[in-house]
Amino acid sequence: MARLQFAWAIRDGQCHQARWKQDGFDIRAVVIGDPDGWFDTGIFMYGKFAHHWQAGAVRHWLGNERAYPWFIPSDPSNRHEYYRRACDFGDGWSYVGVKLIVSKQGVTLATETRLGIKSDADIEVFTDAAFELADMAVPEAQAKMKELCECGKAA
Repeated sequence: MARLQFAWAIRDGQCHQARWKQDGFDIRAVVIGDPDGWFDTGIFMYGKFAHHWQAGAVRHWLGNERAYPWFIPSDPSNRHEYYRRACDFGDGWSYVGVKLIVSKQGVTLATETRLGIKSDADIEVFTDAAFELADMAVPEAQAKMKELCECGKAA
């Protein structure tokens, strides 16, 4: 049912945020920056720039005198594709995350975040992340509501 009410607001051609209701809660998914994405994910997925040559390395021609002279791909069979992707990082794409906020009557009851998503990923990647986060956050919000309601009964 929630997927029928779901739609991303698009900003600058990319997913920005979505809102929907699920199990009596207001849910908001927001795309946020992931400043550590390259170091947490990109190096392992694509490779890294280095001062020293290694087998399979690509000469880094796009840098200046302070740049690393080599790119060491994580998969040498895709070295040129990975090199182009790494060079485009920060200009053509970046790593982002989805932050999910579950609330009721303006009170935040649960939040979940997933980082390490490519900003140019298909909309389905963002949608799947939002609903997977909701699967974790909604039960947390339900438990918080139960706890809050029980506190009111004890008083």
